[in-house]
Amino acid sequence: MQTASHTAPNSSQIDTIEVSDLLRLLEQKDQFIEQQKLLKLMQEKLRLARQKRFGASSEKLPFQSDFFDEAELEVALGDLEQQIQEQEKSKSKRKPRERVL
Repeated sequence: MQTASHTAPNSSQIDTIEVSDLLRLLEQKDQFIEQQKLLKLMQEKLRLARQKRFGASSEKLPFQSDFFDEAELEVALGDLEQQIQEQEKSKSKRKPRERVL
């Protein structure tokens, strides 16, 4: 890859530069800019592909829940056990109906 010189020409060089040389330099500059744009675009695509493949959200679909969150699971199980115990207590307090013959 050829790059344009980044030094400013002095007055003696300006007199000797031809239009064809200027056009060639402009073409090289444009090619360099296009290559830089392409490189940045490819780097961004690579970054997004890595994020999609290895990111935290890649393993979770919208309809899935948190299967391995043990702390929340323990709290939920504790709440369910408490509800079951309350239901059993309320059932045992009822009086049986008397049979009428």
